Amino acid sequence: MDKKNNRVAFHEAGHAIACIMLNVRFKEVSIIPEEEKSLGHILLSNFKLHSDYDDSDKTRLKAEKFIMISLSGAIAERKFTKKTNNIGAYDDYKKCMDIAGNLFNSINVMICFMNFMLAQTNSLFTCEDEKNADTEAWLKVKLLAKELINSKILKYRDVISLLENKFTYV
Repeated sequence: MDKKNNRVAFHEAGHAIACIMLNVRFKEVSIIPEEEKSLGHILLSNFKLHSDYDDSDKTRLKAEKFIMISLSGAIAERKFTKKTNNIGAYDDYKKCMDIAGNLFNSINVMICFMNFMLAQTNSLFTCEDEKNADTEAWLKVKLLAKELINSKILKYRDVISLLENKFTYV
């Protein structure tokens, strides 16, 4: 197991666990490189944001979920490696900024919103009161990353089965 595979596995596992926590289905999660495009991916099921944003709560909540899912890969990777990989997460960050830019007219409001979303997403994987404690979500990321290193690609139902075998609530 090389370091790059481990990093990618934790990154993609972070996306997948965030999806499950936010009730967003995905088709597959993979650490199989896609030529020069990416080192792994998560393929969401019927979860798209359209360019015709409106100011409804439904649109904003969907955007928040999408942003949290996008940020969770880099956050999980950073928690695992203790390093920030901005290059590996560039596409994720760009998607987040594009979405936030479509939601808000003010750059200041957009920056505040993104900082809030980053804090919300960080809280999925880190206990505030106990610095080194693992959240249940982080334990799920570790389990899934290990399985991704072995299997390379997993369907949604396989991820759910894996988690159900180890955790009471998925």
